[in-house]
Amino acid sequence: MITPIRFMREGLNRLRRIVRPRHPVSRLMRAQKAINRREWGRAFDLSSQLIDSEGEMPLAFLFRAIARLHLDDYDGAQRDIQQCLSQSSEPPPLAYYWRGWLYAHRGEAALAIADFERVLAKHPQDPNLHFWLARSHWQRGNLPQMSHHLDTLLTLRPRTAEIVELEAHRAAHAGESERAVDLYDHALALGGNSTTLHFYRGQIRRRLGQLAAARSDLDLVLSREPTLLPARLERATVALDEGDYAVALDHAQQALALDNQSFKAHMGELLALLGLGHAHRARCRLRWLRDQFPPHALVEKLTGDMAMESEAFEQAAQCYQRALQLDPSDRSVALKLAGAWIGAERFEAASTLLAREVAANPDDIDVLATRADLYRQSDRPHEMRADLDRILQQAPDHAWALAYRAVHRHWQGDIAGAWRDLDDALDAEQGEAWIWAFRGHFHRRHGRFNAACSDFRHAITLQPSDPWIRCQWAALLRDEGQYQRAAEVLDRLIADAPQDGYARLARLELHLLTEHWEAARHHAQMLIEQEHELAWLAHMVAAVLSSGDARAYHLAQSDAALVKPTFWGYSPALAASHQALLHQLHGRQRLALAALRGAEGELRPAEQLWIGLRPLFRLLNADDALALLSKDSAFKTAPVEALR
Repeated sequence: MITPIRFMREGLNRLRRIVRPRHPVSRLMRAQKAINRREWGRAFDLSSQLIDSEGEMPLAFLFRAIARLHLDDYDGAQRDIQQCLSQSSEPPPLAYYWRGWLYAHRGEAALAIADFERVLAKHPQDPNLHFWLARSHWQRGNLPQMSHHLDTLLTLRPRTAEIVELEAHRAAHAGESERAVDLYDHALALGGNSTTLHFYRGQIRRRLGQLAAARSDLDLVLSREPTLLPARLERATVALDEGDYAVALDHAQQALALDNQSFKAHMGELLALLGLGHAHRARCRLRWLRDQFPPHALVEKLTGDMAMESEAFEQAAQCYQRALQLDPSDRSVALKLAGAWIGAERFEAASTLLAREVAANPDDIDVLATRADLYRQSDRPHEMRADLDRILQQAPDHAWALAYRAVHRHWQGDIAGAWRDLDDALDAEQGEAWIWAFRGHFHRRHGRFNAACSDFRHAITLQPSDPWIRCQWAALLRDEGQYQRAAEVLDRLIADAPQDGYARLARLELHLLTEHWEAARHHAQMLIEQEHELAWLAHMVAAVLSSGDARAYHLAQSDAALVKPTFWGYSPALAASHQALLHQLHGRQRLALAALRGAEGELRPAEQLWIGLRPLFRLLNADDALALLSKDSAFKTAPVEALR
């Protein structure tokens, strides 16, 4: 019989067992105390000892899991939480909470949300749950759910640094970039200093163009976590935006060391190589990316860009079409496709595409500029001028539009207006080599050699390797009688770019002027073999320098390839003068003289005929034609760039 005394004795014994230091409950309480004190190592040891001695003890596994989480042993923590759940008939909500915490820190937001929601059903006013649910929904990009839990959290707890950081994330996700930066700054002022905060503030600062500030944030992140791949990729992007391609390459390659399958890292490396001018390595990398990764719009776009640089316009168009199929919303690719079709002289296709773009974006300057270029190259000068005027109404300092309007004004005889536009273009873009060269070319045509020299020196300083600028510089030297220096410039250019037909034709001109006929014949033959767009002119030169069947062959090729005059480049006066040379070759002297007189009537302001005419007429003993060419200063002659 259990008497009251015996019952009291048994209760006292039970109490002694509980408070006894080696009793499991006592040891469990000590582990919990260590967790409350954030003594993670001690909590781990105490709970491990308890598990070793007692075996199945769910709370011991849970306490060890909590310790492991704070010791960054996520795999071990997951195993312990699973043991806790499997050993419990009614698992404590705390187990689901910490498993959700584990998932959240691993970036597995969907799994985290499921666990946090399970706990929230029993504890709807727990601010920690609303914090983690807001954070997890943000990770998933679910702005409405994030806002719901964040707004609830703000009613339950004062605005701590962590909460303000979440507000900043929400603002950034909503596209409120400037407000997001202000909130990140406020979170820092409240004592926040998380790596996440600095990373996302750096990312937003980059998007706002605050590159130095972005660099500072990301460098801090990487000093703490050098292996954080997103930060390494973002730092490479900042360096690319700053034009610091060597630094961008270094960060991209460090990112590849972390994850060799990262497409973004490979793209960062590729863009850095392009920026550093390593074209061959970039081409190899592009080919590798196309082989190793699924089709990607940016890869196709860059492949198209490289094809455009090589003037492989059809290939470029195919790349841009694939890029548009992959990303139809990228309007910049649509304009590049139009540019490729313009280069390939597929003017109708380009016109159809640009008509759609103009209808969708009637005041877009890039669209109007592309269409103006289409009109320029398809010999529609008045339509070109209309689009240039529309551009300049919106952007009066648009250098490209000013420069090409100057060409149109000059063509119409408005010389003063042309000079004003060229001067305004240079005021707008002092660092653009092609505009300096443009104005230098105009100075040269008007006989202002000192001014032309000054402009070309500026252009060459800015872009010493540009073939057109080097050709123009050689032409200026030649006009000043410095034939040897001009020849040296052209020989270096041909050595650098053997396929540059304009450089070779300019060298041919020098040989004609100095009556080096065999050398001129060699360059003419090279142009013919290259099938250059001016091969018809090379055939004409070869016809003059040949006889018999060879002359008949080259003459037939010249006859078959006559080019129609255009606004941009091949003027009616030039066409008439070349027709005069053909008539002379056929023995039709009267028609040759008539064509030359026609050329005189077609001359534009400051226009000069091709410099090869006089030596070739002289070689043909065409005295009447030579007399006509020499009779008047209107028949000045110029090098081949007038044909462009």
